[in-house]
Amino acid sequence: MGDNADYDEAVANLRACLLSAKGGVSLSELNNDYKKIVGESLPYRKLGYPSLEEFLNDIPGLLITKRGNDWNIIAKPTEDTVHLAQMIARQKSSSSKNRTRGLTAKRRRPAARSGRTPSQFDMPSMNSQQRKGSSTNYRAVQRVPSLPPLMQNPPKKTIPPLIEKPPRYMLPNPGIPQTSPSKQLSDRMANKSANLNTRNQPPTVAYKNKVTTQNLLSEKRTPPTPTPLIPPKPGLSIQERNSKPVQTQSKIVKSISDRLNFKPQTSPSPPTVLSPLSPSQLVAAAAAAESVASSTPPATPKTLQVKTMWPLNSQHQNPCKQLEIYTQSMKLPKPSYKVVKSSAKRQGSFFYCKVKIGSYGCTSYPEEIATSEEATRAVAAKALHELLQINGPLSSLTETTNKNLVKDRVVAIVAEHSNGVFMHQIPKYYQEQFRENLPEDWEKIIVETSEIFKEKGAHDSTILCLPYPSPRSKHRSSDKVAEAISPRVEKIELNPIGPPVPGVLKPPVDEYWDLCITCVLDTTDIWARLIGEEYSDRIETMLNELESYYQKISNAPGVKDIEVGKYYAVQVEEYWHRVQCFEYNAKTGMAVVFFIDHGDDDTYHYSKLYPLEKQFCKIPAQAIKLTLANLEVFNDCAEVIEYLEEVLLGQILVAEVLSRELGEEVTASVILYDTSKEQEVNLNDFLFNKISENILVPKLNQGHVSEAYVSHVTESGDVYLHVKSDSMKYLVSLMNTLIQTGLTSEDIQRSEVKNIDRSKLYLVRCVEDGNWYRGNVASIEAHNRVDVFLVDFGKTIIVKKQDLLALDQLSEVLPKYPYQAFKVRLHNIPEAMFSSEMATKLTLLAPPDQVILVKIITPALASSPPIVELVKRCEPNNIVVSINSTLAMDPNLAGSNGDGNNNTTRPKKRLERSVSRHSAAGDGELVTRNLKPPVIPDFGRYFDVHITMAASPGNFTVQPYDDRVHLEAMMVQLQEVCVNYMGSAPLSDSIKEGSLYAGKHFDGHFYRVCVSKIINDQMVTVYFCDFGDFSVLSTDKLQPLGRQFLDLPYQAIKARLVGIQPLNIDWSVEDCLRFQELVVERNFVSIVVDSGPDQLSPGDTVLGLKLIDVSGETDIYLDKLLIAEGRATAIEG
Repeated sequence: MGDNADYDEAVANLRACLLSAKGGVSLSELNNDYKKIVGESLPYRKLGYPSLEEFLNDIPGLLITKRGNDWNIIAKPTEDTVHLAQMIARQKSSSSKNRTRGLTAKRRRPAARSGRTPSQFDMPSMNSQQRKGSSTNYRAVQRVPSLPPLMQNPPKKTIPPLIEKPPRYMLPNPGIPQTSPSKQLSDRMANKSANLNTRNQPPTVAYKNKVTTQNLLSEKRTPPTPTPLIPPKPGLSIQERNSKPVQTQSKIVKSISDRLNFKPQTSPSPPTVLSPLSPSQLVAAAAAAESVASSTPPATPKTLQVKTMWPLNSQHQNPCKQLEIYTQSMKLPKPSYKVVKSSAKRQGSFFYCKVKIGSYGCTSYPEEIATSEEATRAVAAKALHELLQINGPLSSLTETTNKNLVKDRVVAIVAEHSNGVFMHQIPKYYQEQFRENLPEDWEKIIVETSEIFKEKGAHDSTILCLPYPSPRSKHRSSDKVAEAISPRVEKIELNPIGPPVPGVLKPPVDEYWDLCITCVLDTTDIWARLIGEEYSDRIETMLNELESYYQKISNAPGVKDIEVGKYYAVQVEEYWHRVQCFEYNAKTGMAVVFFIDHGDDDTYHYSKLYPLEKQFCKIPAQAIKLTLANLEVFNDCAEVIEYLEEVLLGQILVAEVLSRELGEEVTASVILYDTSKEQEVNLNDFLFNKISENILVPKLNQGHVSEAYVSHVTESGDVYLHVKSDSMKYLVSLMNTLIQTGLTSEDIQRSEVKNIDRSKLYLVRCVEDGNWYRGNVASIEAHNRVDVFLVDFGKTIIVKKQDLLALDQLSEVLPKYPYQAFKVRLHNIPEAMFSSEMATKLTLLAPPDQVILVKIITPALASSPPIVELVKRCEPNNIVVSINSTLAMDPNLAGSNGDGNNNTTRPKKRLERSVSRHSAAGDGELVTRNLKPPVIPDFGRYFDVHITMAASPGNFTVQPYDDRVHLEAMMVQLQEVCVNYMGSAPLSDSIKEGSLYAGKHFDGHFYRVCVSKIINDQMVTVYFCDFGDFSVLSTDKLQPLGRQFLDLPYQAIKARLVGIQPLNIDWSVEDCLRFQELVVERNFVSIVVDSGPDQLSPGDTVLGLKLIDVSGETDIYLDKLLIAEGRATAIEG
């Protein structure tokens, strides 16, 4: 056979050719398609095959089936799993079970990283899921919940099934007479006048399961009465309810910091301020307090009393404002809110809100609240109530101004707590002991002292400790007592009652750990053993005893009665190990076990397993789980495993611990260092660089056909591609993590741009879509505006300077992540020939969500990008089309807009458009081929409408409600005529822009359409005259539209909601989705307010409407509802 390189290249190109075709390619067309895409015929003879059939039969991963009189070839998707299976097979052996002697030799510590920028990954690592279930994944890592993406990967284009629900032109409840919205409105107004005297208060109403108030939404409004955040108890008047403090009914799960402020359960008397408690005293103090509370009546407090509610100020009735004032006064971090929208199939949408104040957090869950604003207010009130219970009310104490005095006093407070004190408790203890308030910058002051160091606690809390014994320990009566209470002494370990079970390892509290990597699975699943006197020395001694014991009984078979969850000893080669059983098959006698001192799993016969004796369970399981900080996103990348094994497996390293969590197993987020040589190496950075160079950098392989998406096309002919790979997926995940969970007010303040540096990468917010992107500043314009080049999309946008954030202040990885926009130029289309019309057509031929094939014709040079050929397949027949040739041969795009004699053809085209509205009918009769406009009521009149689609409150489409019955009848008749049509499709040269046809939609039904754009001889863009949407159809989906279908006026009318405007420049994505949820496919009474030209298409008219929902018990004005939800503001006048 031929050369291996030639064979591999031919197979790779063949697979690209097959994968681009839905349903495969026939054998008779395969060679032609290959030649169109690659530029040459399939070289099977050059490779030594006598026929094409034998060449195909020799390629693994191809599915060849008989289809009619021909053969059909499909590239099997399982081909991609071959490499993955190899990686999985390698994972099972990716551990080091050979016990290396002499692990007590620690590596030197790496140099301190000064000014390390906080990253979005500095968070506690998550526990693994319990090792149960299928044997294919025994250490399944708990993944971060997926977030709504702000940067979308190109979605897969799918065609909906023909009929899954009734056609959109069918009326609901066929056969039942419909009541018009205006009739419902008039009936309700009559009932309202009859019952007016019986109403004392606007009732709370449910609007699609969203709680709103009538006084905000009805046309005639009375002064609003605040809706209580929590439903009041029966029997109380409104005044009594409003005078009582706001209390939450939701159960609060107490965190450690909450339980530090334990108060006895007393009824009417206010709680007292308790003495400071250190974290280690927590449980004992709580238990003692409970005992006292149950036996002793509450004593009258003699110290400062804590009021149950912060006194409200008439100027600040908003709980959010109250909370902000309280946190500022108490020297606490600024509240940071996060709103989460949830929805249920039957109950509609509702909101939860979470507020974060330093390490303290509070959520409105489980209350289901109608709007995001109400949810924010509810959680603010709840947080304020809890903080008052924890820290007490505001006081009139003076503020300490002497920085040295602040240092000495805080050191004294910390010294009172031998095991440390939570940082957020310091202001409270300071007030109690010194009757003064800390200054606002007290945290910065204590950072400057070397007498206090910080340690991360649970739930992102911070513990302040002294690096030496507390001052009190200097006055102990003897050194022996001091030694007895030293944290360095070996802890007392009690044996559990029941079967022998090794405990959970307690790692050191130090910032750096010495460890040996024993197992590598992915970037979030790395296992290691700690090195040191407390760890490696003890386990080494115990394993020696384990070997001596089990070596004597190894000739006898193991136990047959294997129990899942129990611990055993197993011999691997010459060493014995401790394992835990996670799965057992009684039929085969095979057990899946986890090596508790190494972190990997394997399968053994029961005869190899011996019960683990009690004396070998005294030492905890030694395997600790590590996550590589800043590399978590690559945990599903199979290629990364090879680098991890090469760099980490079996190495003795130093880990800088960024966060840790103790549970069923020890987990930690770390940065690994190799300090064995003179020059220390940050292995996290080293691994990222390898991943970046080999996986993340977009590449087009020379000589191969690659798959890609067209991201952006400039008028000068630069085409930017997204090469199809996982790199964009990882970037989207990193960006979403930063934007959704990392952009706090402190982050934004820290990363504000004062001086623009064109060499730096910025996080930039695009005003058009509200999304965040990475970008470089291309130029600085007037009025504080800058041109920013989006490095991952190839597009240049204009933004204000305040829309830029310094990316290096927000993330360590994103500034170094390779740019994803890959620049190319098109073969056979010189730059002088390219135009804006050609760029538009290229975008239509290759939309961002459609995969195209790319072949390099001329490789990239130092000063120019590669020259490529773009190829796509056109449905429905999978025809291979060269995009380059299509653009180059289009007479409307090439050269000047003339007839060859420098005479413009534009007037002629306008004449053709005007004549195209007429066509000859039978017997030479000339019939007008246009649709009449619908009748619109005069300004100020009611207009019943049905809304078919909506983009935003400023752009939606309505149909006249009174014409819906006629529309349905016409559509039913149109289906009958088109299904029975036996004629041919219109010829391509007869199709003109503005012509009317019956077009077959993807849902399988025919509609009245108007041709708005001719893409090529086979594809046109059409407008659906009765529903308002656009679509691209092939010309064979068009049929002539009979005269009987021209009588009914077109039904789609563009409209906008008047009287309101967005809070910002444009409607946000959340606002648009909410509006769609409220109006699409629903009936409304509207009031015609005005009309005007469409800003996007000045030839069209847009109606300005007020929408009234009369489907419920209360009339709801949509403009007032959006204002009440905090999504819009009223327009004056």
